[in-house]
Amino acid sequence: MARTASGTLARVESALLALLLLACDPALPPQPTPSEYELGLWVWSNLPATDAAAAAALIELARDTSVTSLYMQAQTLVYDAPDALQQLVVRAAAANVQVELLIGRPEWARADQAGEPIQLVGDLVAFIAKAKGPRAVALQLNIEPHGLPEWSAARAQLLLDLLDLLDKLQPIAHKAGIALHFDMPTWYDSIAVTRLGQTRPMSEWVIDAVDTAVLMDYDDDLPDLLDRISSELAYADKVHKRLIVGVETQCGLDNDLTFCEEGRTALRATLAQLHAALKLHPAYAGQAIHHWKSLAELPK
Repeated sequence: MARTASGTLARVESALLALLLLACDPALPPQPTPSEYELGLWVWSNLPATDAAAAAALIELARDTSVTSLYMQAQTLVYDAPDALQQLVVRAAAANVQVELLIGRPEWARADQAGEPIQLVGDLVAFIAKAKGPRAVALQLNIEPHGLPEWSAARAQLLLDLLDLLDKLQPIAHKAGIALHFDMPTWYDSIAVTRLGQTRPMSEWVIDAVDTAVLMDYDDDLPDLLDRISSELAYADKVHKRLIVGVETQCGLDNDLTFCEEGRTALRATLAQLHAALKLHPAYAGQAIHHWKSLAELPK
């Protein structure tokens, strides 16, 4: 027993020394310190990885708006410019901002298209695994089958196929120790899906299938924001899953869906009120803003 305890202590001391040496190596910038509550920002552009000025502007915006996580579009960069993508991860980490790799196409909800996301997730996992220094912390899926022309006629099958895909992707990510997140419309709670002998809201199936659901809770009114996510929040609390609440800043939409006309000050105030209302919920993990370019243009 004494030899076992001594050996365990030695292994712990060795691991701590290795971590200390890693932290002190100037060639390996530290991973960002995880925040208790995330403030994410969707980045639907390759520019921050391929253009130094765009990268600087994005990092500065993240600092100005207290963003802690960038949801960085990655599905072409991982093949065309992997070194540039990793450099953005490193640059963000230096500003204490983490990166999640964002991918998605509506077509991936079709069963015959599943091979593409399965291959891509495997390639992204390999990209993260070989990174030196800071690494992307999660994979984020944005698969919206309601954008497909057959949605009205084939909704039930598309949703079943999407859930089958999530069941295939989660083990690939988890085997590598990488979290899988999913952007989900708040109205998924109104669609009943029968699967595996059970009929439940689509929102519950998705929450079960991923580590974090990022709710696209696009409204500019606090009571409405809270009302739209009430069922998802109650379920996620019950099953110990994480929820991020996303809001919209894009112009050209209905005024009640976006903070475009209210501006950045109103957005900040509403997010603070939203946080105060949700922070006691175990599932609540933070907020997100859609998206980089529209937030940058949002009046202060």
